[in-house]
Amino acid sequence: MSQPILKATPDSFVGVAPVNWGIENVALLEETHGIQWLEDSTFSLAPTDAKADADAGILARGTITLEDGVEAQLMVEEPIGELHTLASRSKEPYTPTEVVLLKSHTAAWRFVVKGGTSRCPKAARAFARIAATLVDAGAAGIFMPGLTALHSPRFVKYMTMHLNQPENLANLLVHAWHQDGWMMTRGLTAFGLPELETPISDGMNDAYFRVMDVAANMITINRPFPDESDLTLGFKNYRIFDEQRGPRDEQVPMSGTFGVQSIVGK
Repeated sequence: MSQPILKATPDSFVGVAPVNWGIENVALLEETHGIQWLEDSTFSLAPTDAKADADAGILARGTITLEDGVEAQLMVEEPIGELHTLASRSKEPYTPTEVVLLKSHTAAWRFVVKGGTSRCPKAARAFARIAATLVDAGAAGIFMPGLTALHSPRFVKYMTMHLNQPENLANLLVHAWHQDGWMMTRGLTAFGLPELETPISDGMNDAYFRVMDVAANMITINRPFPDESDLTLGFKNYRIFDEQRGPRDEQVPMSGTFGVQSIVGK
């Protein structure tokens, strides 16, 4: 019987690592993870010959199990041809050498960690550790489908140096985008939290840091702010509402599964 194609639920962290190795690098990855994180891990992977998998470009399936019990579902897929076109929009720019590696990747390792408020932030940190291990082993970055963002190797390494800081988790796992005069987030859905939006009334930078600051705070407390809560950000006062006032996220339809909160000036 063929296995179903792996589909992540909205409250899942999904990463895709473009690599230049096949399915034989399991021992190296376990060694790399142990050196980097001082914890045991088990990378289990086996080729698949199911017709449905072959039709979907899936070469192998497996799991990644960390010492603390967190498990990631793993699939090895065919390379993503146009992935390098996202390199120029990475938060930390790709170097020319990294772009060459990205263009020449021969497989894509997709890993999925179940998130949600009952598992986070532990699950988020586990996902980040796996991402860092893959990059340390030579992956040419981490593509985040739920964010439509590609993180360069240097960005992943820098953001995973201090995973106890919620700002780093937010920068790695949450993305801000803008449309029609609104700044909005993608990524909080994987935490089981509502996405955030705010009008761009004081410039793009202010709006960006506003949603990212509140996102980091929500990750810390692992719950939404109550409806009509008062917030002080910098020297300005805001109120947060349980309603969506800006445009819907058409690019990532699962974004906002657990609602959207609007941050509005008082």
